[in-house]
Amino acid sequence: MELKEFIEKSIQEITTAIHSSSKKMIEENTGNGIPDHQEINISFDIAVSAGDTTENSGSATIKVLNTLGLGASSKSGKETQEVNRLSFVVPVKVKTIGSKGGSVY
Repeated sequence: MELKEFIEKSIQEITTAIHSSSKKMIEENTGNGIPDHQEINISFDIAVSAGDTTENSGSATIKVLNTLGLGASSKSGKETQEVNRLSFVVPVKVKTIGSKGGSVY
């Protein structure tokens, strides 16, 4: 999976889960929900590979490594890979449905 796609999907899944969790807490009366526009930090620690392949146009790509080895495929052509680790934090303001007793957005 391309690094960009992995980061986009991760942030989308996390923020969607926070939104639906807040809504469910209020609906089931198990909590007051999560305050709207709460800023959270999403930390990433990702193993990536940067590879050059002679199969295509000789371009370099950065991909998130599949540590479980699932979905592996074999290709013809010469490929070299370098494995690196990226660590970074993305601050995100999450829009929820507000909290019980407060405004609902």
